[in-house]
Amino acid sequence: REAAEAERKEIDAEKKRIEVEEKRVMAEALKAEEKREELRRMEEKLEKKASELRRMENEDQARKEEEQRQKELEVEIKAAEEAAARAESERTELEIAAMQVAAREENNAIAIQAANRPWGCNIPLTYLVSRKCWVMASEKPIYDCSGIVDYMMQ
Repeated sequence: REAAEAERKEIDAEKKRIEVEEKRVMAEALKAEEKREELRRMEEKLEKKASELRRMENEDQARKEEEQRQKELEVEIKAAEEAAARAESERTELEIAAMQVAAREENNAIAIQAANRPWGCNIPLTYLVSRKCWVMASEKPIYDCSGIVDYMMQ
C-alpha cells in the first residue's frame, strides 16, 4: 500500500509538473501571441506613417509642380508683355517715320507748286529729255487727267 501510495504521489507530482509545464507553455504562447499582436499594431502604425509620408511627398511634389507652372506662366506673361511693348514701340516708330515721309512729300509738293514751270517744259515730250520737266509733269501736270476723263464720260 505504501508503494501504491508513493506511486500515486509520484503520479500526482508528475501530473502537477505536467500541468505546471502546460500552464507555463500556455503562458509563453499567450505572451508570444501578445508580442505578435503588438508587432502587428506597430507595423500598422509604421505603415500608416509611411503612407502619410508618401501622401505628404506627393502633395509637396504637386505643390512644387504647381509653383513651377506658375513661374513658367509668369515668364510667358512677361515675354508677351515685352513683345507687346516692343511691337507698340515699333508701331510708334513706324508712325513717326510715316509722318516724317508725309511731311517731306508735302514739303516737296509745296516746293514743286511754288516753282514756276520752265517755258521749255511746255514743249511736248520735253519730259522725256529733262529730269526737271519729268518731275514737274509727274507732280504738277499741265492738265488734270481725271477731269478730262470725267468730261469725256459726260
